[in-house]
Amino acid sequence: MYRTHRTLSLLIALLLTASACSDETGTIDDGTDVGWEFGDDIGADTAPSENSHNDQPGPNGQTEPNDEPEPNDQPGPNDEPGPNDEPGPNDEPGPNDEPGPDPVSDVYVGTADPYGPGDLSVDVHEVEDSPVPIWIFEPETDEPLPVVVFQHGFYMRPVFYSDLLTRVASHGFVVVAPLMYAAPNLPPSIEDEVEAVSELYDWLADHLEDHVDAELRLDLMGFSGHSRGAKILWLSLRDEPRDHLAVANVDPVDGAGSAFLPQPRVLDDPPTFTAPSLVLGTGLGPEPGDFFAPACAPEDDNYVDFFDALTNTAWKVIAVEYGHLDMLDDTTENCFGACDACVDGPDRATMRQLTGGMMVALFRGALQGDTAAFDILSDSGNAPTDVEIESQ
Repeated sequence: MYRTHRTLSLLIALLLTASACSDETGTIDDGTDVGWEFGDDIGADTAPSENSHNDQPGPNGQTEPNDEPEPNDQPGPNDEPGPNDEPGPNDEPGPNDEPGPDPVSDVYVGTADPYGPGDLSVDVHEVEDSPVPIWIFEPETDEPLPVVVFQHGFYMRPVFYSDLLTRVASHGFVVVAPLMYAAPNLPPSIEDEVEAVSELYDWLADHLEDHVDAELRLDLMGFSGHSRGAKILWLSLRDEPRDHLAVANVDPVDGAGSAFLPQPRVLDDPPTFTAPSLVLGTGLGPEPGDFFAPACAPEDDNYVDFFDALTNTAWKVIAVEYGHLDMLDDTTENCFGACDACVDGPDRATMRQLTGGMMVALFRGALQGDTAAFDILSDSGNAPTDVEIESQ
């Protein structure tokens, strides 16, 4: 049976939800645009070279006794390689032949079950000299690490996702979670929040490495967002495209606001993604709450529509028995009723396990180079709860 909401929490939640629909605005301080895009070198060739172990040229390009040519491996004039002569590891690169980083050998690759804790200890610390406060979930390892940026949901805080984000980080990802606003203050307008996100992403390029001990691979970047945070992420990447390798959408929600305070709907003009994407929805998100409280993830503005807007490789996973906020921590202080506003499932621990496992599988495949991890996204049999899965 689902938990019964307390009357006071629901009345507060109804007020907060109405604020979300009407898009009342606060303010965000302006910042300086430093003009950076994540992953400037992401298009570099990262494939390792192949060659025969005997294909070593001798002095002056003469073939040594063990340098047996392969069929069709005919040298051209001045010892130019033939069409099948792949360069070996000892061949000297030309002035423009700079190899890119190898996403597998030059980064930590997790091996633990994605639905369980990872193998790495995680340090969590807050940074306040960034454009907005950020929480960094940093694994402890000497190996280079990819980066995942997580946008919180409406009236949520990064600390409400501590268990989920620590679990993801323990599999070998530096997770950065900004605090865009917090109750009881009014949220900023959608436009102001998108602007603040853009300023933060620029700042991360120049300053994130100053706030971690880990060696970062900023060219291996993934993004994630919950609820309104997914909408903000989509708008940001549409208006200012940035190189990224994966996007994980956790029960995303769109909306048009009200007649008095309208807000843009990202689904009317969505970004064009090419990176693999996950859309995780909830079976109870579209259900209205008690005392006339609206649904937290209403039909026509939820995970169904976000998935339908994608044309790239993507997975839609529906947690049938769970609700919009069931991936939060069990204890969420200073939530002012918002954390109890939605219809919820039997327990949060299982939903956190599912959400973390799906996020780890996506990011392990896309950022750590273990593409076999993508299979987990289509495997309903090993999920910790009943799920419905569709892929394209």
